[in-house]
This record gives sequence, structure tokens and C-alpha cells, in this order.
Amino acid sequence: MKRSTAFISSAALAAFAAGCGASQPALTPATASAPAASWVDPRAATSDLLYVSDDAKNVYMYSYPAGTRVGAITGLLGPAGLCTDNAGHIFVTNTIGENIIEYERGHINAVTKLSDFGYNPDGCAFDPTTGNLAVANYGTPGGGPGSVAIYAKASGSPTIYQDANFGPYFFCTYDPKGNLYVDGVSVGSTKTEFAELKNGSSTFTDIAIDRAISYPGAVQWDGKYFAIEDIFRDVVYRLKIAGAKATVAQTVHFTRQRGKLLVQFEVANSTIFMPFGMIYRRIHDAGAWSYPGGGAPTKVIDIKGSTELYGIALSTAK
Repeated sequence: MKRSTAFISSAALAAFAAGCGASQPALTPATASAPAASWVDPRAATSDLLYVSDDAKNVYMYSYPAGTRVGAITGLLGPAGLCTDNAGHIFVTNTIGENIIEYERGHINAVTKLSDFGYNPDGCAFDPTTGNLAVANYGTPGGGPGSVAIYAKASGSPTIYQDANFGPYFFCTYDPKGNLYVDGVSVGSTKTEFAELKNGSSTFTDIAIDRAISYPGAVQWDGKYFAIEDIFRDVVYRLKIAGAKATVAQTVHFTRQRGKLLVQFEVANSTIFMPFGMIYRRIHDAGAWSYPGGGAPTKVIDIKGSTELYGIALSTAK
């Protein structure tokens, strides 16, 4: 299920020209191939869990930092972006299924399913200040523009917000004040769009970035700045925002070979996690890099049996 600049009605997002970087460190041995049924090792409850979504139908659980597969959720319909709440529950945007599924940390049975009917959900973000869940909808199954859906207290039916300048919406993130930021591209083009939905507002404020981004990837508040990826350049820009302007405060460079497909990243403390690929249009590895140091990955996990990795999230043991 490739995601491209022209919307694919059965799913959502981007395939692009190949690039190559420096060699990678030795791969962490995989412990399992693609599973046929959901499963989880009871010991998963005692370790930090790195969740990785496979665009085909699975979400894998790996202990971190060991990198051992300890579970999998199977039978999904285009799982894409992942995010966690205050309790470590994981939310999976089920793109083709037009819903968002919540799982308790280290469990394989759904806690709830949130309907996103009429849209293809992609990225998500949980607001710890309000308990709201925001979902960036790439588009509609018929090829129409996307939206942002916000579920109050991560439940019920969403309130839908749209920005006329956006076509596909990709990812979203909250800042500590409950303001929501979302990225994507313009209608019918690859021009980067970036906007803020202030807490309590129903109208987006478009934000101009002082750096040309060839194609935007994930976006996340990293504790000090807003981090946004340029997937063609293997960089993450740390943005300082003032009103409707964003200034690049730091550019973080990564050394890796990438499949050049749109993927999510997650910053946790001094580490950034990303799926990546060694061959054009193939993303079968998950890596960890120093952040904001960048450079070469400090750990690589080979996700055996995967089709095309997309989302990633870290759920820490309480």
C-alpha cells in the first residue's frame, strides 16, 4: 500500500526517488517472521516496548533496548501512524479500515475502536493536557482532501477541522499548551504545508517555514522545538515558531540508506526512532539515533517478515 503525492484511494502516502547513505551497523537478529495470528509474550509487560506498524496488516512489538520481538497485532487494514497516551496505551490509525484502534500496553485485544468513517487516517497525537486524540486524515477513499479529526477524551465521534490550503494531511503533534500542529502538502502539488490549530480555536493558522522542504515527513514537539523531517534530504529540522513564522534553529543530519518512503519518527528523551530502508521503496528496518546528535544509527532492528514499515512509537514500562 504505497503512499504517493497522488492519492491512492485504497490507502494513503509516498514513494520517491532512491538515495543511499553510509553503511549501517550490524543488524539485530530478528526473533520471528511475519506472524499469522496476534500474540504477546507475558514478559512484554515488564520492558519498554517499541511498536512498529507494517503497512500491510501488522503492528509488531519489540522490547527496547534489547530489540527482541515480544508480540504482534495482526489482521489490521493498513496500519499507519502510532501514538501513546499517558497510560502507555497505543493508538493505531487503521487507514483502510477508516478507524483508530486503541490497545492497552502489551496487549493484543482492542480497548476501543474510534470511527473515522469517510477518511483515511494517517498520523495521530495524544494531548496529555486535555486527554484529546488528534488524527491527521490523509484524504478520503474517493481521493478528496483530508482533515484533522479530534476526539474529545479519545472517545466518541470526532470534530472535523480543515485548512483550505491542505490536500493530504500527514502527521500532527501537540505542544505543552495543547496547541495542535499538523503538516502535509498542498492540493495537487508537493508544496509543504504546516499549520497550527490553537487550543480552543476552530481555525488553522498557516505557518511559513524559512527553509524549503522538498517533502515533509513526520512532525513532533521534541521538548524544546518542533521537529519536522525532510524525507529527501535525510534531515530533521528543529523549528522555533513565532506567530505565523517558523525558523530553523538546528538541522539534524542522519547517516543511513533510505527507501525514500514517507514514515513516522518518534523522539523520546535523547533518542529518535525511525523505520528506514536499505533498498529503494523497501522499508524493513527500525533504527535508533542519538538526538539531536544525529549521525549513524546506534541500533538497528531487522523487522523480519515485514512488507513496508511506516509508524513507530515507544511505550515505556510504568
